This record gives sequence, C-alpha cells and structure tokens, in this order.
Amino acid sequence: MAASTGDEEKNFRSTYYNKIGCKRADEKAVDKLLEEKPIDINKLIQYVNKFGLTPCRRIVVWKTLLGIKSLTGEDDEYISGIHKRVCDLLESALCSMSLIDDKTKNNTKLLLMYILEVKDLSSDVEKQLSSQDNISFNAIATSFDNFGFPFVDTYWLMRAFFYKLEEQKQNIMKMAQKFTVDDKDLEKHLEETGAIDVLPISVWFYRCFSGIIHDSCLVKIWDRLIANSFKALPLIARYILLELKDSLLTKSSATEIRKTLLEPIQQTLSETIVAQVLESK
Repeated sequence: MAASTGDEEKNFRSTYYNKIGCKRADEKAVDKLLEEKPIDINKLIQYVNKFGLTPCRRIVVWKTLLGIKSLTGEDDEYISGIHKRVCDLLESALCSMSLIDDKTKNNTKLLLMYILEVKDLSSDVEKQLSSQDNISFNAIATSFDNFGFPFVDTYWLMRAFFYKLEEQKQNIMKMAQKFTVDDKDLEKHLEETGAIDVLPISVWFYRCFSGIIHDSCLVKIWDRLIANSFKALPLIARYILLELKDSLLTKSSATEIRKTLLEPIQQTLSETIVAQVLESK
C-alpha cells in the first residue's frame, strides 16, 4: 500500500510539472552526466534544454557549461582558489580608487569588477556606467546577484555569461530585427500609435529579460540560454505581448506602451509566461 501511495505521489508530481511547462529535472540523471570523465558537454546541453535544472544542481552545471569548471574535475580546488584571489584583488583595487565601499550594492560592485578586469575603466566611471551596454550589463548583474549564488561564483558566472552574450550578439540582434507581432489586433494598435517602431525588443533580448521577468522565473530561462538555446528569446517576447495585450490596448501613445513594456513583470505573471515558453520548447 505504501509503495502504491509513493507511485501515486510521483505520478501526481510528474503531471503537475508537465502541466506548468516544466518536465521535471532528475538530479540523479544530472549527477550521472557530471560523473563522466570528461563530461560530455553535448549530452549535458541536451539534458538542460529538455528538462531544465533543480536549484541545487544549477550552479555546478552552469559552471560546467560556461567553462568555469574543468570537464574532468581536476584542479577544481586550485581554480576556485585563483577565482577568489582575483575577486579579492579586484575589490581591493576598486576600494583603493574609492569606487566601492561597504555600502556599494553587489550588482554595481560586480559590474565594476568586470569592467576593471576585462574592459577599460574610464576616468569618468559614472558616465561609463550610463552607456546602453553597461545599463544592460547592470540589469544582468542584478539578476545574477538575486539568484543567490556565493559572491565569487556569481562574479565568474556573470563574467562568463557576458562573454557568451558578446559571442551571440549578432545572432541576438538578428532575432530582434526579425521579430514580428503575431496578434493582429495588437499589431494594428501598435502601428496606429507608432509604438511598433519603439518596441524594446532589442533591449529585452540583449538583457535576456533581466529586470523584466521576475528573477525567480528568469533563472529557468537562463538554464536554456546557458545551454545555448537563445531561440527562447523571441518566444518570451511573444508571450509577454500576449499577456500584456489588454493593458497595451488601453495605452494611447508609443511612449506609454514602451514604458509599460520596460517595467518589471510581477512574479505570478512571470511564472505564467515562463511556463508557456518552456511548454513550447
């Protein structure tokens, strides 16, 4: 009888996960993939794109897919030590320049560390942070900070993700340029108000919806992006427009519509949108 109850509970959970658009990730299956020496990246990518990840396996899989962790597991402790020392040096340098202190928000600190290490830190830091690229990077840094990973891991994951975005930039921009509004009524309204020309599609795509989709839901989308499935970006945009359609139809100006589309989406609606996206994949 106990076994039957367990099977029923398992079946119920599977049905529930499928219903909300999440094929349930199996930690044992992930562990088996991670135990291979060397890890087969293609198999891991296929698994993540199909099932997603559980929170307790996410960090190690992200590190593996982003090239932060070795595929054989060798020297992981040594690499982690180097990562910590680099972060300590970057923080110390920024402190000595009076650019950060104990009150500096983590997202700002993370972005400044990245700029100092990888880019050229300008003498006018405030102006540099206000550039469009860095506004997008700051939104992404904020999401990474909200995901709750340890600070050193957060920096290296964010850094590797930025590199991936740079590699994918042309592809992302092409998808943004080709994007079309599917709903005819909404498309007509956007054309009549002039909003069709100012839709923030490129902003959404290059930020990977950070600052738009709630971070508790966004992390599930980023599982797929980190597994190289950037085709999710247009799907998210379509479902956002459909879910916000009624609200957008009440707006009479392009400015109002663009403003609405750049506002954070509440968690409940974010959950609905992400579930639809994952179900469509």
